[in-house]
Amino acid sequence: MTVPEVCVVGAGPAGLALATALAKRGVTVDLLDPAPHQPWAPTYGVWEDDVAATHVARAIDHRWRRAAVHTDTGTHLLERPYLRLHTGRLHAQAIQDALDAGVVLQPSRVLALGAHTRRSQPIFTSVGTRHARLVVDATGRGLPETHALRPASVGPGVQVAYGQRITVDQHPWSTDTLTLMDWRRLRDVGPHAGDTEQHPTFLYALPFSETEVFVEETVLSTRPARPIAECEARLQARLRQLGVGVREVHETERCFIPMGGPLPVLERSERALLPFGAAAGLVHPATGYSLATSLRLAPVVADTLVEALSVTDGRGAARAAWQTIWPLEARRNRALYQYGLDLLVDLPLHAMQRFYDAFFSADGARPSEDQLWKGYMADRLSTAKVATLMARVFAAADPHTRLKLMRGGPESDHMALGRALLGI
Repeated sequence: MTVPEVCVVGAGPAGLALATALAKRGVTVDLLDPAPHQPWAPTYGVWEDDVAATHVARAIDHRWRRAAVHTDTGTHLLERPYLRLHTGRLHAQAIQDALDAGVVLQPSRVLALGAHTRRSQPIFTSVGTRHARLVVDATGRGLPETHALRPASVGPGVQVAYGQRITVDQHPWSTDTLTLMDWRRLRDVGPHAGDTEQHPTFLYALPFSETEVFVEETVLSTRPARPIAECEARLQARLRQLGVGVREVHETERCFIPMGGPLPVLERSERALLPFGAAAGLVHPATGYSLATSLRLAPVVADTLVEALSVTDGRGAARAAWQTIWPLEARRNRALYQYGLDLLVDLPLHAMQRFYDAFFSADGARPSEDQLWKGYMADRLSTAKVATLMARVFAAADPHTRLKLMRGGPESDHMALGRALLGI
């Protein structure tokens, strides 16, 4: 049996993107997944300018001209087009692109990774033992061998959401504007909704027409995860409060997205193993976005692997690619994002509203190219610009929010933040 150079585990967007990029560069790639042709469950919303140069433009389901963020003190309009992707088309195109590039899809479940030898990395699967020079963990939650590389910690925050695509009699939203976040206080939520002040949620609403809309109630980040039933109860309360009468439910979505937490330390690994996508920590700790980052990095990581595999073994190639995924500046930025996440996990509703009022007011009337919130949400800023945005938010905040920003959250590690920013 011919041993492939790379075995990618996981047929999600990140795994298929990297597998395809490698195959297009002449690398032999097997992709292992229990059901590679099974449609993806999540739906994806992305900013148009984040994916303009990627293949996802072929899978656009709907486009909104701008976004809105609501709090009890006002509305922030964000003049930036936003897309919802058609998950079925996105998946079908990713599979076809992989097959056209020469990726071999293998329906199987990975049980464990064996001890690395000089020539290959053994992979124990549900259909037997396979080998490759390098294994890419693109499983999302991560293989056990990837989890073992993460330092002990309090654990990541978790974004929890419950959503529905519905037909309604009428709704209050303009069809050219999505509601990115509606933090306005809920009333009359009922006994199953939990404490809406201490554990706040926001509404995400995508109006497709005057009578069809996707609505989702979301816990931005919590540790530990809040019950999904709370989000469901709050969504129903939110719709009642907005006067939205549901005629038919077409889709239901339940999401649990780990956010933040320590990165794997690849120097500890004795295997030829490279985490990628969410398994590599590419979920933005402060927003939950990851698709655009994984798609942007896939060809760059593929270039690094092609070069590294020509001069070293799989372990060396994995470590070279890890530096491409997480160079020093990206690690510094992540430390800043993690500080923000630890702050947000602990904020009650009134403080969360104040924070987002400051965040979306921070850029003021500056021209579009100097509005740093866009790069922050896409993880495209330099560390200096992330720090500049943080300074702008601090300046725009009220005194209570400034004090909270300085103190951080209960799990904030100020020493670790300092070390990361200094590159220690």
